[in-house]
Amino acid sequence: MKSGRLFSGFLSLAVCAAFLPGCASGPVSDPTAFYRSLGNTKGTLKEGRYYSPDDNFSCALPELIDAGASVKDVSGRGERGRSGTVTFQNDLGLLLRVDWLEIPESEHPVAPDPAFDRSTEESYALLLFNQYKQVSPAASLVTHEFLSDPGEEKLFVTSLLPGGSTLVDKSTGRRLDAYRASLIFRQGGWVYCLSTQSTHLPKQAPAPLNSTLAQLKQTLQVFRGGFQFQ
Repeated sequence: MKSGRLFSGFLSLAVCAAFLPGCASGPVSDPTAFYRSLGNTKGTLKEGRYYSPDDNFSCALPELIDAGASVKDVSGRGERGRSGTVTFQNDLGLLLRVDWLEIPESEHPVAPDPAFDRSTEESYALLLFNQYKQVSPAASLVTHEFLSDPGEEKLFVTSLLPGGSTLVDKSTGRRLDAYRASLIFRQGGWVYCLSTQSTHLPKQAPAPLNSTLAQLKQTLQVFRGGFQFQ
């Protein structure tokens, strides 16, 4: 399988975005009411969930309601299948993102194949990192770890992006540095990438790297737990 061809649909739609893990101040019965749409949302928001316009998954809405929450998505069909992105954010810069890409039916494994999954996830991660380098030329890979759960192989990757945050230091006008983490996995005929980001704010003591990485991983695993696939 040629990874460049497999992910061409994703790359045509993907836009480098920055993410910060965060939680709302407390649980709410239905966070749908707190979300506003940015543009014409193709997916559906209903009873606390986001439903993909491609009918391949739904996920629990992150409770990013402290300062207003918004959702923006895009989807389309290329020569080799469908792909899309949805971003959840609030006015404080807290974001979570999902990218999805359809694998052509002719390339589906005929039986569970961990080697196929790992190869697919590795290809996606490489293209993702190359995209980061376009935005932050000094980007470096921090972690690369396969996580195994029953019935699902996942790749957890984290990169340091100097000047790669969406948050700007008002005193200098420079974008802050950020750690960006992604959880990449295959479900059925689709590849998914869940992403979040952590930015060190000026005048605050940086958290130990191990603590930051653990928080990023936990944020993505909790987010993954709210997914259902069709």
